[in-house]
Amino acid sequence: MMDWNCPPYRKSGDVEEGGSARLLYLMIVEKSELRWALIDEFLLFGVWGQNFSTASGSIYLGTFYLPIKAICRILLQQEEERVLHELHSSSLFDFAPSTTFPSCWIGSYDIFDRKQQRELACCEDVDVQDIQFRDHSFQGFIIFINSCVLGFVQERHSAVIGTFRSISSCQYCHSAAVMADKMLGNIPNGIAKNDPPRTFEVVVAATREMGIGKDGKLPWKLPSDLKFFKELTMSTSDPAKKNAVIMGRRTWESIPIEKRPLPGRLNVVLTRSGSFDIATVENVVICSSMNSALDLLASSPYCFSTEKVFVIGGGHILRDVLNAPGCDAIHLTDIEACIECDTFIPAVDVSVFQPWFSSFPLVENNIRYSFVTYVRVRSQSSQSQIQYDGQETNGDSCKDKFEIQQFTFLPKMIFEQHEEFTYLRLLEDIISHGATKSGRMGTGTLSKFSCQMRFNLRRSFPLLTTKRVFWSVVVEELLWFVSGSTNAKVLQSKELCLWDGNASRDFLDSVGLARREEGDSGPIYGFQWRHLGAEYLDMHTDYTGKGFDQLLDVIDKIKKKPNDRRIILSAWNPFDLKEMSRRPCQMFSQFYVENGELSCQMYESSADMGLAVPFNIASYSLLIYMIAQVCDLVPGDFTYIIGDARVYKSHVRPLREQLQRQPKPFPILQINPEKKDIDSFIAADFTLVGYDPIEMKMAV
Repeated sequence: MMDWNCPPYRKSGDVEEGGSARLLYLMIVEKSELRWALIDEFLLFGVWGQNFSTASGSIYLGTFYLPIKAICRILLQQEEERVLHELHSSSLFDFAPSTTFPSCWIGSYDIFDRKQQRELACCEDVDVQDIQFRDHSFQGFIIFINSCVLGFVQERHSAVIGTFRSISSCQYCHSAAVMADKMLGNIPNGIAKNDPPRTFEVVVAATREMGIGKDGKLPWKLPSDLKFFKELTMSTSDPAKKNAVIMGRRTWESIPIEKRPLPGRLNVVLTRSGSFDIATVENVVICSSMNSALDLLASSPYCFSTEKVFVIGGGHILRDVLNAPGCDAIHLTDIEACIECDTFIPAVDVSVFQPWFSSFPLVENNIRYSFVTYVRVRSQSSQSQIQYDGQETNGDSCKDKFEIQQFTFLPKMIFEQHEEFTYLRLLEDIISHGATKSGRMGTGTLSKFSCQMRFNLRRSFPLLTTKRVFWSVVVEELLWFVSGSTNAKVLQSKELCLWDGNASRDFLDSVGLARREEGDSGPIYGFQWRHLGAEYLDMHTDYTGKGFDQLLDVIDKIKKKPNDRRIILSAWNPFDLKEMSRRPCQMFSQFYVENGELSCQMYESSADMGLAVPFNIASYSLLIYMIAQVCDLVPGDFTYIIGDARVYKSHVRPLREQLQRQPKPFPILQINPEKKDIDSFIAADFTLVGYDPIEMKMAV
């Protein structure tokens, strides 16, 4: 039986030989979540018939497989005349004798009752006490689940010997990991090895020049930053645990006496000074180095009472650990002001880390700043900075694949800030609470009115990761719009079929456009952007100089009148609607300039949440990037407003599957910096870096 609410460690008394006890805790890996479970009715068998303590620590060190049906009652009991039979050919785990602890030998075993065992000609009757040990003073016990010997545990050190292999492919088993207090070290064949020290996350505020301090103090006063630091480092998912904050001696001394130690956290102070003694202070420990601190936090009792480890300073420590392999995440308060500093740290290695979350800018005491969290996506640096390399990419290259695939290690308050959740939450809300309506395609829909999403374009590009959005298609269609073309065959020539259905012969005939040539989409988006008001004839006519060029007008206003309140790009022209093969859903966009940043708000009358919305998020974000570069600005925000946001009922099942997935970091978009003319862009001018989505099929 499993108790999902139990703590990860429980003190127990002695257990008699052959007795059962509820004391083995497992960390179940299910749907990328780590949860503690208590396995009920484990039999602990004292090999030499002696009592032994079961409170020496929980058990780890590898992975084994827990039967899904949770048949955890031990079948081995002396009175049932069951015996162990040694099997050399099919090993459940490998073992090499220890050179550090008492030497022993144990192979792998299966369980037979005495009758079955006698029928095996090559076998002798053995009882459990007949297992041979080279050192008969060795004490321990054997763990059994479903008649399988899963490991031999040394009672004194609570370490598992060996790694489990043979049942890893069993379809009736469920993956589980066991947590350990200590690991049996110095195993010659390397199968069992020392548990690695804990990983950590960095929390730091820095200027754009990566300055972090002046004269041993913070040269700025940002109340919201202090509030963020406190909430980040104090919050835990388990109320019984605390986080640890690692700092240098000078950082400790810079904290006002009345505010140290930092409350609600384990304060770990690094110092090599023998005269520095604060060991008697509650919630404070002293370590000589970063490695010793991580080793300490990985050992008992801290491994059970500490949830996350944050490194908070000072400069010398941060210079060593900021991009180090053990750093999982960097929580950076990015200060945009020029402030004099005398202590600096390295820049974040963007070949290893990608932004997970970036807050919208705040301003306090005339200082503009934002909170940014970077997560490690690769184990090692490629020694190259992200910059435009002139290579067209659709996000499928091997260099875009992340070595780290799960990011649930992040604090909950940060993990849930990923902007893809904005889309996922809206999707879930529509599926759960949307109004049922009939659709024009004969499929029922679930719908909600007046929905809004907002995306920060300053550090990453919002290309959804819980499903693949085809980047090359996004780019080519937008360039097609920008060119003013209405010829769907231009896209067909690039093997893109986005507009084929609405420009086919049958469809044109069905909407009263029989006079139109196949492939002629009519005065749709691109025509309205570049030739508003011109008479539409066909897709072959040269419309140069005809109508009103809205796109160039938008660019001109942004450059010359950035405070204009009517910088609008419209695709909605009632006079031309009857000539269009598909009436525009994305009706108009309004642009806004502030602090050298270009933002945009787009209104869409109705949108298919499953297929169209992820594509439109990317398309209009790309348009903002392009116009910003032409106008010597940087991208700001994209606000997406949908009038009728709908989900087709035929899409509900795959979308529910998508909702079960966890997002990954958004990619980075690089644009050829030499392009300053909106009509000069080609697909090769855009490079997408770090796009590693989860594949998903969608019924149409």
